[in-house]
Amino acid sequence: MLGISFDGTYDAIRTLTRVRRERRKDTSAELAAPPRFDASSLEDRVLFSATPIGTGLDGDLLDTTFDLNPDDTSSDTGEWLIQEDYSDGTADLHDPQTGTWEVIDEQYTAIPGADALSILQLGSELPENLELTVTVNADDIADRHSNAYVIFDYQSSSNFKFAGARVAGDQWVIGHRNASGWYADAIVESTEPIDPNQDYELKLTITDDSQVTLSVDGRAQITHEFSGSLTDGHVGLGTRDAFSRFDNLRVRELLADTDATTAVLNEVPLIEDFDDAVADHLRPESGTWLLVDGQYEVAPQLGAQGVSTFVVEDLPDDVEIGVSLHADEAIPGRLSNGFIVFDYQNEHDFKYVGADMDQDQWVIGQRTADGWNDEVVLDADLSGDTDYDLRLVIEDGNHVTLKLGDESVLSQTYDESVTDGAIGLAADNSHTGFDNFEVIDHTPVTSLAAALDVESDDLVVTGSSGTNIRILATDADSFEVWDGDMLIQTVDDVVGDLRVELAETDDHVIIDLGGNTFNGDIRIETGDGNDQVELTNGTLRGSLRVNTGAGNDNVSLAQDFAVQRYVKMTLGDGDDSAEIAGSISRGLCFFSGDGDDSLSVAGRVGGLFAATGAGNDQVDIGEVAHISRLTAVFLGDGDDVFDNASSKYFVGVFGGEGDDTITQGHRHHHHHHGWCGEAFAHRGDHDRNDHGGKHDGKHGRGGRRC
Repeated sequence: MLGISFDGTYDAIRTLTRVRRERRKDTSAELAAPPRFDASSLEDRVLFSATPIGTGLDGDLLDTTFDLNPDDTSSDTGEWLIQEDYSDGTADLHDPQTGTWEVIDEQYTAIPGADALSILQLGSELPENLELTVTVNADDIADRHSNAYVIFDYQSSSNFKFAGARVAGDQWVIGHRNASGWYADAIVESTEPIDPNQDYELKLTITDDSQVTLSVDGRAQITHEFSGSLTDGHVGLGTRDAFSRFDNLRVRELLADTDATTAVLNEVPLIEDFDDAVADHLRPESGTWLLVDGQYEVAPQLGAQGVSTFVVEDLPDDVEIGVSLHADEAIPGRLSNGFIVFDYQNEHDFKYVGADMDQDQWVIGQRTADGWNDEVVLDADLSGDTDYDLRLVIEDGNHVTLKLGDESVLSQTYDESVTDGAIGLAADNSHTGFDNFEVIDHTPVTSLAAALDVESDDLVVTGSSGTNIRILATDADSFEVWDGDMLIQTVDDVVGDLRVELAETDDHVIIDLGGNTFNGDIRIETGDGNDQVELTNGTLRGSLRVNTGAGNDNVSLAQDFAVQRYVKMTLGDGDDSAEIAGSISRGLCFFSGDGDDSLSVAGRVGGLFAATGAGNDQVDIGEVAHISRLTAVFLGDGDDVFDNASSKYFVGVFGGEGDDTITQGHRHHHHHHGWCGEAFAHRGDHDRNDHGGKHDGKHGRGGRRC
């Protein structure tokens, strides 16, 4: 535990210990409340707690310090009980208890000499929600302290609580006085120097008879929660051996916000912008939550979490939760993060999505008794003091997607429903603000369509998707078409071909034959974009044709996928690649446009004809590949690499302009400019067309058309 002297040895011992900036570990149990508090009643909402260490009037000790600077959070409700500016030269409502007090220059002044305490005689019981505002100005006199405090829960001159400025230490504090001395229960270092002889407006708010917030010049600085009533004593002003002035004193009842009500989603959209200084439907579960300048801000107990849940009746399986979050930059002992909570069961059992600025990661995870456990992460360049507009999309009750604006960032599918619990907001040991919180029904939107062509009996899949397009054969002539985790259509009696015709987007197409044999052809056409095509798990009796537009495209045939006729791939300009791990009985024709292209053959192929455009291209024939017919490879201009690791087959290879490298079996050659490979006698230009390739020039041994 880190001890800090309140008026003495702060600088010397503040560096003894520092809370580790390690979010994965649950550290809340390490921060005990003072023994005289009933910690079990605080429900994890103590912003900061401290245990006095040692004795003596010269030192007030606490655990550590932190920065908390939200704006003032009190509402303008309640009648003023007192308004006193001392302009008449008197302080009629004050009852000095210790020290010397005088009205000097229309200011109520404490003359130094040990403690100076003056309480107010209000003539009635204090309300449970109270606001006291006063302007303070403290001198800096040699051999004296420099401070000014609001006094509350005053029972005697050695039994009260205080909140205010410790000028010499540039600190705002909340603490208590007992027979042993003045002790700070919570403290925050000011982001700017606290100057002597300068006016500061202090505002003390007491809510629910237990929680205290100190605001300075309209900006909340620190919050602390006590056990036991805070309003069964007196309020007043005080100093500790300091010459200080007080002015413009006002006291009034502060009407508390009503409890959160249950929201019903048939009234969507439910939007909360906090502009009315009320957090409708949101209910703090842990941490201190404040309404600050139209934002909902959390300041958890040091090393702990802050969670506020949004009470929703019958959360639907398809729902969107959006929020704008702004987390402070991390400081010693504090982290920087913010999350949307879902499937909330209790403070140690919920799931979350959001931003971890310390780790520079987007995250989806789960809170357990062991701490915060990130399950899916994506590295990103994230910063504190930056606004991020996040959306959590829940589909089918168990599939979640984190979006930044309209862009999908991460997704996760759970085995069970995640809409049984509450939703909400959270931060882990971070001071974070939230705004524009909304909960709306989510209607899955897709332009993907699947239908049976009644004339040809072809299955035709058209449109686009921002996720995976999965076409799954449930038997030899029946297919399910999925857009991500959403089933678009089930189509039976497909006795023709399978045709996939997609728009110009980044498409990811997965065709899974489910271990079945499909008797038709498969034809896939994608527009411009970074497209990915995977074929797996089955046998195609017909042919396969794949045509892609410009973009970085990839086509792969899994080891368990077999084509009994031809495969023709025509890939547009871009960095294209194809991996052939399965088998092609008759032959493969591969054409790619300009770009750094690659072709890898590791399976059984009846024959190979490949032609690439300009770029640094690479063709690899694997050691276990089996090519039963003559093969020709034409590489365009660029620094190309051809590697035939099989010792059984020689391949005719033609390179364009550039520094090319060829390896046939165990023989290695390096060539400059135009050259011809070992299987051909002459290099010529080649052209690609819709029917394969054409080699112009004199054919050598084995020269043939594709």
